[in-house]
Amino acid sequence: PVVGVSWYEANAYCTWLTEQLRQTGAISAQELVRLPTEAEWVLAAGGTQKRPYPWGKRFDAAKANTAESALKQPTPVHMYPTGATREGVWDLAGNVWEWSQDDGEWGKLLCGGAYYSDKGKVVVSSRYGDSPVDRNYGIGFRCLVVPISHR
Repeated sequence: PVVGVSWYEANAYCTWLTEQLRQTGAISAQELVRLPTEAEWVLAAGGTQKRPYPWGKRFDAAKANTAESALKQPTPVHMYPTGATREGVWDLAGNVWEWSQDDGEWGKLLCGGAYYSDKGKVVVSSRYGDSPVDRNYGIGFRCLVVPISHR
């Protein structure tokens, strides 16, 4: 994952990627790339079944980079193939906290936990708020493509 990126930088990347993808025809002028909202992130991680972990009901240290893994650093995407959601989304628990569009009580909302988070902090419902200018190796982001009308 990309880490050490502030919320502002993650959003700037999404804006840049929108233009790049439009120029190549990969997305239409009616679509854009952006950070997910909290609700979108939760749906991607927990599915319509509202799973507590992306892969199911029970924690399994073999499915995510968490404190129980004792790696003490982010890992490459896809390192935990059995931790993907049923829908095929990877690394939604542990590894790095992910910026969202939404504001939290203490700043911009982050979801998912990080490599230093224990099993209780990598559940789908885990949240963390941070300053949008913060950069550290436990924070990253993912992008999604949406129709402009769904901002």
